[in-house]
Amino acid sequence: MSSLKIKAFWGLLSIGLILGACRPSVSNSDATASEPSEETTQTEIEVAENQSIEAESSKVIETVQVINSTAEFTKKVCEFDEEKGVKFKGKLPAIVDFYADWCGPCRSIAPFMEEFAKKYSGQIIIYKVNVDRHTDLAQAFGVEGIPTLLFFHPTKQPQSVVGAMSHDELEETIQKLLLN
Repeated sequence: MSSLKIKAFWGLLSIGLILGACRPSVSNSDATASEPSEETTQTEIEVAENQSIEAESSKVIETVQVINSTAEFTKKVCEFDEEKGVKFKGKLPAIVDFYADWCGPCRSIAPFMEEFAKKYSGQIIIYKVNVDRHTDLAQAFGVEGIPTLLFFHPTKQPQSVVGAMSHDELEETIQKLLLN
């Protein structure tokens, strides 16, 4: 192999590793840890989910709201179906931040999300969905890289942005997609 081909190979490999570093991953322990035991009934699961939803609903909207279940997501944000598409349920525009705890770019935009939740309180709602805990939601929305931000407006089609943005870029996107 020529020196140029070797450099090109290593360059492409490096790019692939960098891009792959912020892809959602699922380990068997993550997938099975959230599954109910055989002794848990469907009613107990629904009661637990409803209590979790009620606890989250009682929080002030000035903070980013963490989604704890698919049921909570479909109740607060939207229903989704491959055939019917997405039906947004909110009265206010919303941002859904698909993230992971281990993702550096996700952690870099988290303070911006908190700031904008306070700044635009009563105008928009910001939700967070952990892709490691809620792979079904990530898959349903085609999330392949994180952070992925979905912008929902009651009268417009959802828009997505993949990757970290600067504070100013994020604020400009909020203004353009949600508040105009």
